[in-house]
Amino acid sequence: MILMMNLEMVESLKDEKVRQALAHAIDRQALVDKIARGNSEISGMGYIPPTSKWYNPNVADYALDVEKSKALLEGKNLEFKMLIGNTPVEAKMAELIQLNLQKV
Repeated sequence: MILMMNLEMVESLKDEKVRQALAHAIDRQALVDKIARGNSEISGMGYIPPTSKWYNPNVADYALDVEKSKALLEGKNLEFKMLIGNTPVEAKMAELIQLNLQKV
């Protein structure tokens, strides 16, 4: 699963703090546990998985931290659409991410 943010289409996503807040709000371990039923692993923050020889372990990681996410948003209320594929797995993944984002 790759979550990409379209900075050209969503003005609020041009703000680095907003993107960081979203990254801190998503429970990636819950995605692995509930969507992949534990049959996956949390990937790195970039496109390259940790198993690749090109993986860079020095890329910043954004651990789940709802309070930090709220602080980064500074009271902003965001609205945007999440585009997903049409598989049941992607729908469940989107629902879980939506629940995560509602907490901030």
